[in-house]
Amino acid sequence: MDASGLPTHLTSLLEADRIIVRQDCIPKSKERCSILNTYEVFANDSNDKWKSILNFEEQSSWKSRMFCCSARPFRMRAWAHDETVLLMRRPYGCPASTDTCLPHRLEVKLPDDTPLGSIVRTFGRCESAFRILDAEDTPRLLLKGSCMASNWCLDFVFKIYSVKGGRSIGRIIREWREECDVFYIAFPRDLHVVLKLLVMSSSVLIDYMYFDSSC
Repeated sequence: MDASGLPTHLTSLLEADRIIVRQDCIPKSKERCSILNTYEVFANDSNDKWKSILNFEEQSSWKSRMFCCSARPFRMRAWAHDETVLLMRRPYGCPASTDTCLPHRLEVKLPDDTPLGSIVRTFGRCESAFRILDAEDTPRLLLKGSCMASNWCLDFVFKIYSVKGGRSIGRIIREWREECDVFYIAFPRDLHVVLKLLVMSSSVLIDYMYFDSSC
């Protein structure tokens, strides 16, 4: 998809080579399963000036948060200036790490239902790995982290790899904080804007899979 087909508020990512996805902090006094996750996204520009560009809001049922915990299905809306600009959908994902289970998947599309792509968990011997697929389900990027991804008290790095070249082109760093998570994302400035959106969205799936504390 050409950038001209994207909502205006998403085209600000064209100049970005770094993004911060910050989860809104959750008060300790509240029951975790009663809270919907929300995030704010910041991006830099060619002059390295930062601004808030998006907000994400989870849409899920209380029952799914109570009984499915971090594997729960959800929908997520991204908006800017009260305009919905992006939609995400996560089907139920099997908590077990075997290739016989339903893989964890996050689908990303525009508000008019135009698909942009998806992020899919893959199974490895001792690593946390994801494939970033385009709208035709063709693998475009890989994300790789170690088997220690679920350690809540450590910062963690997922490296971004090009499928064609097999080389690392960026990274997602999850910074641990007691009440909320922050993801620092870096990639080439000339990476296609749709792939930037998918990498940004992958931080949400990673957060739910490894660091969500709903139960």
